[in-house]
Amino acid sequence: MGAYARRQRRRRALLASFGLVLIVGAVGLYSALRPEPEATGQTYPVRVQCISCGYAGTLDVPFKQTTFPLTCPQCGERACKQIWKCRACDHEFVPGAGGEPIRCPACGSSEVGSAAVP
Repeated sequence: MGAYARRQRRRRALLASFGLVLIVGAVGLYSALRPEPEATGQTYPVRVQCISCGYAGTLDVPFKQTTFPLTCPQCGERACKQIWKCRACDHEFVPGAGGEPIRCPACGSSEVGSAAVP
């Protein structure tokens, strides 16, 4: 291998290393400066139904909210559960409290998910 080829190889290696350092630095800077969702007060809408009073509506839930049921705005009890929707028959329902896999009460399908607000 000649001197010119060695210089070109070393140059390419240095450029690749520099590019990698720039990418890692940009990712580090982005993650350091990015605000956390809960710090900015951001929320997401969740369709709920109150088991106690029958209220059905949309509540704004803060990010990282993991405790359900939510507090009902109408009766004040912690009885608002998330509404689920069957992807097979479009039936909306509130799942039971059991630990078994959730199935649609109308058609028995297991293709269900939260009825998230678009």
